Amino acid sequence: AREAWEALGAVEEIDGSPTPPVGTSIVAVADPEEEVREAIRQVNGLLLGGTPLHRMAILYRHASPYSLLAAEQLQAANLPWNGPSTRQLGQTLAGRTLLGFLGLHDQRFRREAVAGWLNGAPVLDAPGGAPVPSHRWETLARAAGVVNGVDQWRERLAQHAGSLESERTQLDDAGEDQAWRVRRIERDLRDLARLRTFIDELAARTAPVGVRTWADFSGWARDALDRYLGGEGRTAAWPEEEAVAYREVLEALDQLTGLDAVRDAIDRPTFRAAVEQLLERAAGRVGRFGEGVFVGRLADATGVEFDAMFMLGMSEGAMPPRQREDPLLPDSERAVAGVDLRAGRAAAERRDYLAALASAERRALIFPRADVRGQRARLPSRWLLETASALAGEHIFASELDRYRSRSWFDDVPSFEWAITGGSEPAQPQEYDLRSLLRWRHAGHAAADHYLAASEPALANGLALQLARRSGRFTRWDGHIPAAAERSPLAGRAVSATALQSWAECPFRYFLGHVLRVSELELPETEIQISPLEKGSLIHRALDRFVRELPPRTEPGQPWTVEERARMRQISEQECDIAEGSGVSGHTLLWELERRRILRDLDRFPDEDEALRRRLGTVTVASELAFGLDGEEAVTVEIAPGRAVRLRGKIDRVDRTVDGSRLVVIDYKTGAVGGVYRGLEEDPVQGGRLLQLPVYAAAARERYEATDVEGFYWFVSDRGDFAQRGYELDDGRDSRFVAALHVISEGIEGGIFPLRPGPRQQNVHEHCRFCPYSALCPADRGAAWQRKHGAPEIATYRALAEPEAQA
Repeated sequence: AREAWEALGAVEEIDGSPTPPVGTSIVAVADPEEEVREAIRQVNGLLLGGTPLHRMAILYRHASPYSLLAAEQLQAANLPWNGPSTRQLGQTLAGRTLLGFLGLHDQRFRREAVAGWLNGAPVLDAPGGAPVPSHRWETLARAAGVVNGVDQWRERLAQHAGSLESERTQLDDAGEDQAWRVRRIERDLRDLARLRTFIDELAARTAPVGVRTWADFSGWARDALDRYLGGEGRTAAWPEEEAVAYREVLEALDQLTGLDAVRDAIDRPTFRAAVEQLLERAAGRVGRFGEGVFVGRLADATGVEFDAMFMLGMSEGAMPPRQREDPLLPDSERAVAGVDLRAGRAAAERRDYLAALASAERRALIFPRADVRGQRARLPSRWLLETASALAGEHIFASELDRYRSRSWFDDVPSFEWAITGGSEPAQPQEYDLRSLLRWRHAGHAAADHYLAASEPALANGLALQLARRSGRFTRWDGHIPAAAERSPLAGRAVSATALQSWAECPFRYFLGHVLRVSELELPETEIQISPLEKGSLIHRALDRFVRELPPRTEPGQPWTVEERARMRQISEQECDIAEGSGVSGHTLLWELERRRILRDLDRFPDEDEALRRRLGTVTVASELAFGLDGEEAVTVEIAPGRAVRLRGKIDRVDRTVDGSRLVVIDYKTGAVGGVYRGLEEDPVQGGRLLQLPVYAAAARERYEATDVEGFYWFVSDRGDFAQRGYELDDGRDSRFVAALHVISEGIEGGIFPLRPGPRQQNVHEHCRFCPYSALCPADRGAAWQRKHGAPEIATYRALAEPEAQA
């Protein structure tokens, strides 16, 4: 042992016994990220004092999480550094392309796996071709409902292409107004054709025939890299480290060919496991040794001399690591078998630690008080306490360490804010700016008046946003966007009642969906069961086909025949099959249960329809009656002299009395009878949230030249008990509709888009429960609405949406 210490040059004699080296200072910080920042602060301080960067080192026992944190923080600090690469070969462009290719077959071609592979590298669409449009292809695959399986890719992409072809055919006669939609569909069809060809080839390549030996598999993998990355000829345009890594990956594959002498026949999982293990090694190194701060593991510093060394991760359980007996082969059995003992590893860990301490005169040990990722407190390492005891001249326990904060050798950094406002040198340019801002605020000045706010527009806007949202004023940061007037319903374009209803419920939702046109990211694989929207579409299609295909009823009480009811079941089954084939039905078991409910509801429909027509004395005259769509004229509603709104949509169903004196417009609903439908007598439009019936009534009057119109929502399901909720469309209700339309239209034209989450129910705001944009709103959305509640700009909207609050 004495010879070992002498070789390290770190021996001090006490009573003739060698004394192991210890640190010269200890620093306690909040978490691992702060450990790295504190090390860089001390590096900056020493650099200003004249210590060269190449004479300093940042060391850790284990690469995770410190290697990546150190690389990121040093780059942010604009400090050069050198050391082992922070990436493994498997994380390089070539490595992740190869591993992704090898994993596609085992992952059953899951859409996320294919998309991740395509997005991770410039994969070529054809040999010698251009990189694939990965985001476009992933969007098309999602739209087609692809989840996994090569057969599903082929079937659903073909089905989606057929749907687009049908849509294009319908639009061909629509004239110039729809020319842009035709061009978009044609582009989608071209991209779908390329994607289908690519998937067919990829499926064939991932399932090679006649590949058995290590050499066979290595050649197959090399061919795949050459096909999808273009070979070494393409690497000339890559960053140098990626080009070097590409060659190292090829060398790793070449190493596997030599295993044929050991085992001549293998399978795909064996080859994949071997490649994964080979690509776990570091991908070269960063920088040249002697240029910049050295960053690496303790073992990497053996035999190297520094002026200053900063050791990270000095917490119990990490330094030294916990030693556990191997449950399958304990040390007692290892000793008999002549296998390395676990205890020997502990000795090696201790040796690396002491060698690292011996490498520098200034030795700072840094430990985190908490593991933020694991959400638990950490204790200082016993090796750190060894240093503390030596520096204090007495034995120190972990619970006593805080008593030594006043000592020159112990620094406590309780928080990030404390660190940047203290006397140590900041780690990064950002910390200099934050220190200046904090000192400015502590002096009583407004942050908006700081010179950084004048020179950094992003900071100025961020400060303005925070101040505006905390105030009672209605500003652009709260949804006051006059520039959105060009999207006004009064601009002449036809709008849907559904869109206007969304403004009445929450103007901010309308702004995101209909002004900015932000769309929800649909992930078919996350759908546990069919969504209410898809279920409603399925039932609407089935009912429309049933009404259109079968002979119309000529008498109000005329029943449906046994054959017609059988046709209803057949149509229902077909529509369920279409939903299942398009990938919107969710998990198989839940879909089977939901399918039975849907079929049961649709089987009941003919009985309920007979009873309804008998009660109303009507016959059906139209299904899915379009207005403002498919070449039909829009409905125009005058809301003020010279100001009108054009409306478009489709009426689910129109019935008429036999004498033609009265019309009934019906809007199918597939859910339960919610609270919003229970107060129609008091407010037929429910604060602008229910506009369909008045709009449908106006369209039906124009089409059939009738004056008496009744409308109702028909809940065509067991959940809704086939109930009807509606009213006669008289002058009073029409005027209420026009008044609501006036407020909505002028609100949109005026750029009034506040967020209104609605009352809180069961820890969820009513309007946020099914909103696709909920994640974009602030966490304190209820308080945010209350802060703006009294702003004069939204008084008219508030009177429409919350009339009870005006009383």
